[in-house]
Amino acid sequence: MGDDDGEALPRVDQIDLDDGDRVAKAKALRLLENDRLNLLLLRPFIGSLCMNLRIVPVVDSRCVTACTDGSSVFFNAHWACNMPEEQRMAVLAHEVWHCGLLHFVREKGKLDNHVLWNYAIDHEVNTLLSNDGFELPEGCVLYKEHIGKSAEQIF
Repeated sequence: MGDDDGEALPRVDQIDLDDGDRVAKAKALRLLENDRLNLLLLRPFIGSLCMNLRIVPVVDSRCVTACTDGSSVFFNAHWACNMPEEQRMAVLAHEVWHCGLLHFVREKGKLDNHVLWNYAIDHEVNTLLSNDGFELPEGCVLYKEHIGKSAEQIF
């Protein structure tokens, strides 16, 4: 819900995982799959979009929270396992909305200032989630003075 969004993870040949990492990845996958089902029940539109995305728990310093590449949602497994369920589901919905709102397509012409665009799209998504009653994690990007503005207006 912040500065990891939209950063696709390049393929890495081999990352050494310890037993704690493997356990965290398996647990995170179970939690996130359950969150996806809850989204389908509680918010059918966003839940149905989520069903078309692959959920990938990772143990990787390039993804400290969560991000998406438009076809997969990556979650740092340790971070996901330590989040309250409501906030974890909000972060999942956040990543799904980036795909649903075509943020990758809308970035065209803004690539020179990717960081600013990321803040603008995070605000846009977090406004939708906040208005829909999701419990957002502390410190997420949400500019009270710009509520109701599109990412392009914020940018």
